[in-house]
Amino acid sequence: MTIINRLVIYLNMPRPANPATQARLVETGGDLVRRAGFHAVGVQEIASAASVPKGSFYNHFGSKEAFAAQIIRHYADWVDQAWDQCLSDAPSDALGTIRHTFARFVEHHARTECQGCLVGNFAAEVAESSAPCREVLQTSL
Repeated sequence: MTIINRLVIYLNMPRPANPATQARLVETGGDLVRRAGFHAVGVQEIASAASVPKGSFYNHFGSKEAFAAQIIRHYADWVDQAWDQCLSDAPSDALGTIRHTFARFVEHHARTECQGCLVGNFAAEVAESSAPCREVLQTSL
């Protein structure tokens, strides 16, 4: 086999998915979906916002539904971490904990211009039409 043939074979080999690219797609695409809604955002728009070719989207996600499921998982993980952090520095008395928690949520929503709960938004928009998303939403709740 010639060096040219080996090079052609090498260049045509599938590449493993880059976790950094997947994370960028989830972060950037998740922000787009939170603002506009799942059905209003296309794969090309997600890929462009993440500065990756459209084909790279499909290297990481078999479908837009699989992407949505990953956004929901990522959000649920973030919510769990946010609750853990919030409660870790909360006062020990019940009323103090409630006040502390509400103050943290109010501050977060004011700072981030929150568009509501991603799980609730997805449940309203895609739960009925997408079994994979419905399953992840049930787990997230």
